[in-house]
Amino acid sequence: MNQAPFDAVAQHLRELESQLRPWTQRPHRWPIRPEQLTQFTQQADDLLRQAKELTAERPALVVVLMGGTGVGKSSLLNALAQGTIAEAAFTRPTTREPIVYLHEAFDVHRLDASLQQCRLIRHRQPGLEHKILVDTPDLDSNETIHRDRLEAVLPAADVVLYVGSQEKYHDQAGWELFLKHKERRAFAFVLNKWDRCQAAHATGVRPDEDLLRDLKAAGFNDPLLFRTCAHAWINQATIKNAPLPDGEQFPALQSWLHQGLTKREIEAIRTKGIGQLLHQLQTLLQAVQPPDVQSAAKKTESIWNTTIQSEINTQIDTLLASVAPHQKTLERRFANSLSHPFRGIMGTYARLLDFGRQGWLSSKLPQLNAAIPVENDPQAGDLAGFARSCTREAHQRRLAARTEALADRLVANADDAGLPTYRLTDDIKAQLKSITEATYADTLSRALTYAEQSLAGPTSWRQRFAKLWVGLGYIGPIGVLILVLIWQLYAKFANTMFVSITDLLLLPPLASLLAMTLLYVIYRSTVPVTWSKLAPACRQQLATELQTRFKTALEALPQQQATLLADERQIITQLLERTAECSRWIQQHEELSQVAILYAR
Repeated sequence: MNQAPFDAVAQHLRELESQLRPWTQRPHRWPIRPEQLTQFTQQADDLLRQAKELTAERPALVVVLMGGTGVGKSSLLNALAQGTIAEAAFTRPTTREPIVYLHEAFDVHRLDASLQQCRLIRHRQPGLEHKILVDTPDLDSNETIHRDRLEAVLPAADVVLYVGSQEKYHDQAGWELFLKHKERRAFAFVLNKWDRCQAAHATGVRPDEDLLRDLKAAGFNDPLLFRTCAHAWINQATIKNAPLPDGEQFPALQSWLHQGLTKREIEAIRTKGIGQLLHQLQTLLQAVQPPDVQSAAKKTESIWNTTIQSEINTQIDTLLASVAPHQKTLERRFANSLSHPFRGIMGTYARLLDFGRQGWLSSKLPQLNAAIPVENDPQAGDLAGFARSCTREAHQRRLAARTEALADRLVANADDAGLPTYRLTDDIKAQLKSITEATYADTLSRALTYAEQSLAGPTSWRQRFAKLWVGLGYIGPIGVLILVLIWQLYAKFANTMFVSITDLLLLPPLASLLAMTLLYVIYRSTVPVTWSKLAPACRQQLATELQTRFKTALEALPQQQATLLADERQIITQLLERTAECSRWIQQHEELSQVAILYAR
């Protein structure tokens, strides 16, 4: 593969990373588990790492030795280094740190940041000029920091050399880590201490045969497995021609690292690794892509309308029940605005009757609850204060709890309709918090004011009727008195009937008094506002007010949730399209050579 295609692939990887990383850092409307976000962050890091290495003049290969305690990783590295590398010069002496074995001509700044912090040991072996060997801490160490350090450098690995021994070639900790990374990394296997592995287990199966069987089950049809005695090769300098067990393959491992992993194979491994990286990213993105929920949002809106209307009716009943004990007081307040429309003699007579009615009779009527301050008496004109007093106890006892329960019902409705409720619950509760005790007090005050204006306000028929009664009350009693007097005088002088002086003195005033009484009774029986007339108007206005408030708070949430999920879906779709585009580039320029055996199928 020439450099131009690599540059193009690197550019695609950078563009994909520039889209992926901001998306991982933004809030999400679809549930993404913390471990998934961690994976996406690692994917973004890997994309940059691969892009950086692809644009290098000569790609390098990072080979990480991984294995458990006592399997001989360090011995294997010493054998490959043809000496005890701990005695060689190094730039960052740190104990119990991964050891990075690299050529003296290799630019350390090309290393991944996780490797630059490790213990660096230089060498001059020409066959390993573009290969970096990394010896890692034991993955099954009792000290968790050792495994953490191993996990930190594994993302930088192009090839993992899984080192085992007759005791530890399939231990749980190592095998779990292998299964976790086999979809992303190239793997070759070393069964060290081969001199101890030639005898079969009690089951009749040799360790290498057992390992090959397990690897096949894990997806490696023809895994690259080296059987080595690293310690024997270290001792070659002191023990000439030391015997080696049959089938020992350390020279083959050494040859593979030096000559087998050519520039072409390194490019192929890197390309294959990028392909696996993109495939895993595609799988992760598909797993967190939200569904299309537009129809679910519309269904939720319909169900919510029913639920909210039912709740509004219940809350109206609660609010009216808080006012009902004071209905007589409200009736007197609304009657006051209509109590004295009369003038003249009729006005005086009406005031006398009202005094008797509101004096002696009113003492027999229920008064405001003692818990309601005097200054909030609606008769004094403070409807807002009266509404606050009535709603305070209602809110504490029922309305607050019902509003909280409403949030749960709405979430259940959305879930039943198929609308994802992740974060929707918080949105609903946040909106319902805007409907407070003060909101209910204001709503009740508006409803009472509306009822007053509609039933006894200036434009109401009662006020028009009262104005008519002003005229009748002004001229009616006097007119009746004059008419009766004229009729009596006519009857007396015309001798049509006997009229005494007593009749002349008493009948006209009595007729006038009877007329005023009749006017007063008709007026009082038709004009005053009673609770039965007040409650429907108040209920109607409460329904209008509460519907507006709940509609404002909640109506847009289902569609908002659907829109935000659609935006999230669109972003992931764009990421998937970019990932697919990068994968096509990889497929067009991939040269697998002989590296397929390093990967699970």
